[in-house]
Amino acid sequence: MIKYILERIMIGIVTMILIITINFFLLQLLPGSPFNSEKLTTEQIEMLNEAYGFNDPLPVQYVRYLSKIVQGDFGISIINTNIPVADLIYGKLPHTIKVGGLALLIGAVIGLFLGSVAALNRNSFWDYFTITVAILGVSIPGFVFGAVLQLFFGLKLDLVPIIYKIGDPRSFILPAVALAYPIIASTARYMRTELVEIFNSDYILLARAKGLTRRAVVYKHAIRNALIPVITVLGPATIVLIGGSTVIERIFGIPGIGNLMVDGINTRDHFVILGCAIFYSLLFIVILLIIDVIYGVIDPRIRVSGGMKN
Repeated sequence: MIKYILERIMIGIVTMILIITINFFLLQLLPGSPFNSEKLTTEQIEMLNEAYGFNDPLPVQYVRYLSKIVQGDFGISIINTNIPVADLIYGKLPHTIKVGGLALLIGAVIGLFLGSVAALNRNSFWDYFTITVAILGVSIPGFVFGAVLQLFFGLKLDLVPIIYKIGDPRSFILPAVALAYPIIASTARYMRTELVEIFNSDYILLARAKGLTRRAVVYKHAIRNALIPVITVLGPATIVLIGGSTVIERIFGIPGIGNLMVDGINTRDHFVILGCAIFYSLLFIVILLIIDVIYGVIDPRIRVSGGMKN
């Protein structure tokens, strides 16, 4: 298993280098410049380009940036008064984690519950209710659902703030629910589908024939196997939630990483854009590694078939 993890880490490192390389050179195609202020003269713009190394050949800029990344230096923000990009990301991360973490908890718990109940009670009210929730979760855009939550619970009922306020736990609720709803829908749909298929499988019929109780069959066999594809869904969803939904962050005024990246794109702040892209990519690779390990814990057969041997 250790060998498998080390192999995955090496693959992750190579993947990160490719991502950094592709993003760096694609960013050069982005129109405009961070020095677009009308107050700047041509001479001043040229001095700034020289100071930030933008006048150097692209291969030289790339090697210099890659060497800084190895040292943990993501560069300096051009627009944000020369603040290190790493400091900007770390400053925004707590706000995104608070909302995204709560959304993931809500989405996973409610989604697993609804999917399980629907599968155990097929063609009942709960089954149709779960299917409806899943369809609406896929159909309704996040910004529409977020705006509806603000309208009813924030403005009409005045139960919670409609704008994110630092230090006010109530202001986490609406953006967390807005982010959680698609997770609830996808998790419930996958959980229901997998459980229905598992209940009709041969080994479940064998377990029942051996006299195991319904509860034992459900908890020891069915749910355990159904969690594997559900975790596949929750993994990428975690990236989105922790990284922050840009639209939701804009609607609720959350000073998170999603907002930081949008501001970087709008102002052509190259180092902020690259820093956020690298952060997202690294987070994605780490979570995929964690998911692979969890697969092996849930189903030991995967350790053998996938080469994850002790």
